[in-house]
Parts: sequence; structure tokens; C-alpha cells
Amino acid sequence: MLFIHGILESPDQFSSLIRTLGETCTIRYLLLPGHGGTARDFAHCSMEQWRGAVRQAAEELRGKYPSLYLAGHSMGALLALEETAGDPRGIAGLFLMAAPLFMKLTPSGARNGLCAAFCRTRPKNPLAAAARDACSV
Repeated sequence: MLFIHGILESPDQFSSLIRTLGETCTIRYLLLPGHGGTARDFAHCSMEQWRGAVRQAAEELRGKYPSLYLAGHSMGALLALEETAGDPRGIAGLFLMAAPLFMKLTPSGARNGLCAAFCRTRPKNPLAAAARDACSV
């Protein structure tokens, strides 16, 4: 099973799910290019690099296993869908979480995202803390 995180996120977002799966399957997760580093690193990456990372990981797993499951969150869900549409060989299933079929930015979502970006989260705001913890840049 290949886990693909969303934009500005990290593989850590799948920790509880991966623990739940235990040793029921082989698990691989990606840290997409530009994530896990600085804002400058992120700014120098492109969607094509993210697609390439997914393509490369999927191809490696196809070479080792007869069945491949892709799990993606948000942008990772879109990347999983693109990989499957482009090359469905060996893909036995998809697990898509919060696939962005449309975007809706709320005032609290914008505020929490900005607070996380500028390290100004309030300790008593669980949504802001979740936004901060999910951010990998």
C-alpha cells in the first residue's frame, strides 16, 4: 500500500492508520518533493515533480508485488487518481480521503492556515493546532 500525503502535509498524517494496519500489508509512504523542508524548498517544486515521485514509487511497487493499493489524502488523492488513470496495471484499489472535488475557503480555515504558517497558533484552539501539526513546510 502506497500512502500519498496532501499539499503542505507529511506522511505523519497517516500514522494512526498505518498503526491500525499493522503488518497486514507492506506499507510505503512518500514525502513529496519540497515537503518537510523550508518554504523555499517548497516554492522550487512543481506538480510534475510530485506526479513523478508517485509514478516512480508506484512503478517500484508494481515490480515487487502483484497488487498495489494507493491511499491518498487531499492532493494525494488526486495524485493517486491520476496514477491509476495513467497506468492502472496492478492497482487493486484506491483509498481516497478528502479528495478535493471543489475548494471552499472559510474565514476560520484561512485564519488557522495563516496562524500555522507564521507559528502563531493559540494553544486552546484545536483546529489551529491540527493545522499546525499537519503542516510539513
